[in-house]
Amino acid sequence: MHSQKSRIKMLLGFLACLALSPASASADPVGDLLEFSHVGEQMMASQGKGHADIKKEIPTKLTVGLPVYPGAFYTGAMAGEGMLPTIVMASGDPIETIKWFYANQDGLSYEDTFQTFYVGEKYLMMQSEAVFLQDISKDPSVSVGGLVFNMDGMKTQISISYISKAETE
Repeated sequence: MHSQKSRIKMLLGFLACLALSPASASADPVGDLLEFSHVGEQMMASQGKGHADIKKEIPTKLTVGLPVYPGAFYTGAMAGEGMLPTIVMASGDPIETIKWFYANQDGLSYEDTFQTFYVGEKYLMMQSEAVFLQDISKDPSVSVGGLVFNMDGMKTQISISYISKAETE
């Protein structure tokens, strides 16, 4: 009897964790930060910023809404008139591995000309929610964030353009 109660408690605990994990995981930031490069340290010091300040600027997975490659690092963001906000990530995994990950995500189509995964019927540059992959393995320092962060070992840059879910809910 005691063993059965223990199993039931364990099962209920597991189900509670399972029920809570999607909500808490989606509120997580899209990624962690790499260490600052020497130039990055100087730039941030001149602005009175550190890792904690930049971490506050990182959007959550819930806000972005599109799949974020596991283990990718946040390296920056871009926004401009007539374009969706875009986060830029970096990963030490090769582009083929990351391309496979996105090819297996529901709701994304692939646009071969721009080598971009997108949401919707047709890809519209700077207006579609999309994931653009770029091989940076030969020179990671040329990537977004390459000046600020130590990009050693990074092989792929991942740019995700999104419609902020925080604004639409």
